[in-house]
Amino acid sequence: MKNKIIAICDGEASYAYSLADYFNQKNSIFFSEAFTSENSILEYAAQNFVDIMLITDRMSIELLNKNNIGLLVLLSEYEAMKVVPNQLAVYKYQSAATILKSIMNYYAEKDDEPLAMLHKNCNIIGVYSPVKRSLKTSFCLTLGQILAKEKAVLYINMEEYSGFSSVLGQEYKADLSDVIYYLRQDKSNILIKLEGIVESLNQLDYIPPVASPMDIREVKKEEWQRLFREIRRNSKYEIIVIDFGEGVDGLLELLSECKQVYMPIRGDYISNAKIEQFEKLLTRTGYGELNLHIKKIKLPYHNSFGNKECYAEQLIWSELGDFVRQLAR
Repeated sequence: MKNKIIAICDGEASYAYSLADYFNQKNSIFFSEAFTSENSILEYAAQNFVDIMLITDRMSIELLNKNNIGLLVLLSEYEAMKVVPNQLAVYKYQSAATILKSIMNYYAEKDDEPLAMLHKNCNIIGVYSPVKRSLKTSFCLTLGQILAKEKAVLYINMEEYSGFSSVLGQEYKADLSDVIYYLRQDKSNILIKLEGIVESLNQLDYIPPVASPMDIREVKKEEWQRLFREIRRNSKYEIIVIDFGEGVDGLLELLSECKQVYMPIRGDYISNAKIEQFEKLLTRTGYGELNLHIKKIKLPYHNSFGNKECYAEQLIWSELGDFVRQLAR
């Protein structure tokens, strides 16, 4: 349930309503409402507490009741952010996604009020294999995109080398290492910070993976567990797809927390030997029951997997996409 308010005021009605609609579609924490006149926003703010207020830089700030505003951000028509001294601002004519990320990051730094628990059902699907070059990440991206057509899905890549910047042709300002850093500050509003970092691929949300393998190796098992717990309890997501890498601390215990674990295999002699070694490890370390939740899958491969352009988006229409649709039924 959304229990925080974003008020957007701009004389361009189409802009204000479009921005509010986008925020309501993408953000599960705040309810956004649009206003098109100075009088209407002043009247509303006089009677209601507004967690975040976005107003045009043409509006008279001094008329606002600051006691009823948690965070005030100007919608600037100029790219120079410091339109008013000591006042936060975002450039109005940029993507709604970028504006949302900016104000979520501003708010996360300012507010530390715990969010109301949603107490909803959120399942974790883990994907792991001791076998290399098994199409594991391609499978994760395909599964995530297909599931996201019907449910709210978050994909977390926990590999040391994901290659995402090249695969998706995007440079990230923040990634999973920033989420972990924020978590270590014992902030209670980690999910608001997450809203400012999460990216989207079609309808699939994902946290940009780490840029350095050390950022994965240094995260403790308890920190992963806390992150998963926060997302499961309080976020909008119904499914979390986790792409596990070798450098994850407490790998077996984290896998045991998954409702389902998919294990891509290859079928050759060496690959089978690696799977056998992993299964013996589970038994020897007291995680034998995990075998009951592991589903081995041999994924279809074809030459089009080598195409770089729109690789991730095209996966759902490939032979792998057909395979995953059958699997997800």
